[in-house]
Amino acid sequence: MDIRLIRANIALAEDDRLEVLRLLEAYRHSPDTSNVHDSLVMWLEAHAQTDHNALIRHLEKLLKKTAPYDPYHQMAHDYLWKEDTYADTIADVQHQARAVPGLTWRRVMGGTIGVVLTIVTITFLLRWTGRNEELATIPTRVAIQATAPPTALPDNTQRLNLNDHMARYEGGLLMVAALEDESLRVIDNLTRERLEPVEGARFYVLQLHFECRQGICSEPPEAILSLILDNEFSVPPRDGAIVQSEETMTPIALGRRTVGWVVFEVPVVSEPIGLSVTPNDLLGRENPVTIALPSLNSP
Repeated sequence: MDIRLIRANIALAEDDRLEVLRLLEAYRHSPDTSNVHDSLVMWLEAHAQTDHNALIRHLEKLLKKTAPYDPYHQMAHDYLWKEDTYADTIADVQHQARAVPGLTWRRVMGGTIGVVLTIVTITFLLRWTGRNEELATIPTRVAIQATAPPTALPDNTQRLNLNDHMARYEGGLLMVAALEDESLRVIDNLTRERLEPVEGARFYVLQLHFECRQGICSEPPEAILSLILDNEFSVPPRDGAIVQSEETMTPIALGRRTVGWVVFEVPVVSEPIGLSVTPNDLLGRENPVTIALPSLNSP
């Protein structure tokens, strides 16, 4: 993908609309411009508009000039459908308000709010009356302990320079931002209980930043990961394991970034030397790439 389109995506994510339009204009006047990314250009140009009506017009133009199977055609269709649904809802409410003589929009909203407040007040009074005896009881030590937050596990994270540990492929840009060897913060994804590695192993966790470079990244980082060890073996991520109080990757669209942690279980006698990234390419056009990891013995 042309570097100007990538920068335009980043500028849109930062809400710099003038920069988006400038980059798109430079892309159009470039001698090596092709029509492969026309739908992406129209999508970016639409969302760079400062006027909402202009945004709608550009999306309608995108629908007319792109094929139904194009991902940006589908995104534009969904956006306009939601706009129409919202407009129809507002029109129905306003019509109902006009249908009753003397009933205005403000009166409809005022009456609705009044009913809601009345219900909330009655519910509060009923609960208050029924719990007078409970409120008079001094809370016990056991009750206080039951609501206490979980104990924070020790954090020995080592921060890394993103630019020194990255992989580029068609689906996106993957960067290693931090690592934690012999992590004690690994917990079960469902029970939230602390996990222990098998005998003779330890937990090695990585913080990953992923930037989407395609229409929709529904399964970031859009690749299969494995940890390469110094004895030429590799291990996949530990299923069902997460890092306490840390985020996990979520689906994102083109130009957006998501952050998450991945857990590996490795032998205590082995040292991780790289992260293997195999892109999710059904046609097999892309080869695995490796992100080098710093030596644990380095100062």
